[in-house]
Amino acid sequence: MNLQFLSSEEYSEKLIKIAKNTSLFVVVVIVVMLFVISSIRIIPTSHIGIRKTFSVIHDKQLKEGLHIKIPFIQSIDIFSIKTIQEEHILSNIQAKDMQEITVSYKVAYRIPSDKVIYNAKTLQGDVYNVIIEPRIKETMADVIVQYTAEEVISKREEISKIVRGQIMKNKEIVDRCIIEEVVLMKFDFSDSLFKEAINKKKRAIQYAEQAEIEKKTAKAKAEQMIFSAEGKAKAIKLEAQAMKENQKIVEIKAIERWDGTLPKVLITNGKNTPSIINIPSNILENTKND
Repeated sequence: MNLQFLSSEEYSEKLIKIAKNTSLFVVVVIVVMLFVISSIRIIPTSHIGIRKTFSVIHDKQLKEGLHIKIPFIQSIDIFSIKTIQEEHILSNIQAKDMQEITVSYKVAYRIPSDKVIYNAKTLQGDVYNVIIEPRIKETMADVIVQYTAEEVISKREEISKIVRGQIMKNKEIVDRCIIEEVVLMKFDFSDSLFKEAINKKKRAIQYAEQAEIEKKTAKAKAEQMIFSAEGKAKAIKLEAQAMKENQKIVEIKAIERWDGTLPKVLITNGKNTPSIINIPSNILENTKND
């Protein structure tokens, strides 16, 4: 039926019907697209996937790439197996000399791929928040109490290694992850007088180190100058000795310095080899007059 012969009411009804059909088609397309999208999960590089069916974890891990799942029935959780760094602050730890210290520290850890499913099945929550962080804080407090506040600063690397070593002896940690590094970064002290004393000592050490660097630099420059001067003196001495022993070198030097003016006098060296010598004009005139 041609729309131009329809009445206005029929025309409106026809448009409404077309609009409804179009809307239904669009809805169907959107639903299909959502279904397709929800069926796909892409696992990026350095990550592991875990498939769940009605929240039940499958035993086979999924490697990087594209994976298909059943929408609304299955899900795929993604876990990183790269090294992850976390920074935290541990407040009011008591040192051996009873000073209270606030420590800023960094932890680098990673979850081995073969531990991902085990962690997911046996833990409620993130490995770091549930296991690693509490153990790190506990171990760090136990280690720092064996040092004075000043030693905590001067021996931060030693303390960091001890903390990591003790953490990696913990079976619960070893079974779930690898602690690659523990680094003590900054310190703060509750005692303001002690804090100022520490800052003054740090500045004094920095000035002493700078002075030592400048001293070494000046010494190196002086040694270089002496070496250069000795080298030049030795070169001059060798050149003089060579010229003394070989008349040819004298003549070559004379030629190198010749300004292009022809000599007024040629003097032989006893072997019929002339030497180029320019005698000043005033001396030649005096010789003629004599």
